[in-house]
Amino acid sequence: MFLFVIYAALFWWLSVKHRRTWTGFLWAIGGFLGLCLVGYIHYRMDVWTNHRIYLPVLQTILYPYAALVLIVSLFLASLPPKFRGIACRQCGYDLTGLEVACPRCPECGRQHAVVSARPLACVVCSADMKQLSSHEPACPDCRTYHLVIGPRPAHGFVETADRGTLVEPRVAGRTAHSHTNHGNHSPPACVPHAGPTHALHPCELATHAKSSSSRRDHRTRAAVGGTPGW
Repeated sequence: MFLFVIYAALFWWLSVKHRRTWTGFLWAIGGFLGLCLVGYIHYRMDVWTNHRIYLPVLQTILYPYAALVLIVSLFLASLPPKFRGIACRQCGYDLTGLEVACPRCPECGRQHAVVSARPLACVVCSADMKQLSSHEPACPDCRTYHLVIGPRPAHGFVETADRGTLVEPRVAGRTAHSHTNHGNHSPPACVPHAGPTHALHPCELATHAKSSSSRRDHRTRAAVGGTPGW
């Protein structure tokens, strides 16, 4: 009787391992055909031995058991594969679309929650990040926090380790290399991102407001003093 349990568990495991592929469905059908072959051999043995080897109980159990193995195997082979999108590394919550707008997981509150399955090089200093720990999403060389580790979206923002500010990677890369060449390893400054104001990071909003205020003050002084504006 244990052979029936082992047989079913083996083919169910193979079906779920290769789910949503032709291989998984072939394993499911193969398990069913194997049981049909056992039933046919049992029937032929009854004919060959002139009814001396015949177990009616086996025939009664075998065919419903084969149907059960087939149905469960097909169900397991139809299950969707493991989630391959962007998920929180702590609770698995789907974070698609929240790579930059919400770096904290809304489900469990984990900061820097987004992590991909295939780590690549750092977007700032190009250091190898294959050994990066999922609990410390910072580059081992320049200590830049990566909101998305691995294949990143088109906007590709990163976050500095000490200030927690979003920095556009291309400008951050030039800044980081210039600091490295002069022996200064200080983190890159916050760089404003072009686009609508409502989509800016708080750090970028402060920079935007400061520049707007400076322009207004300059116009006011120019109007009062009679100096033509720029």
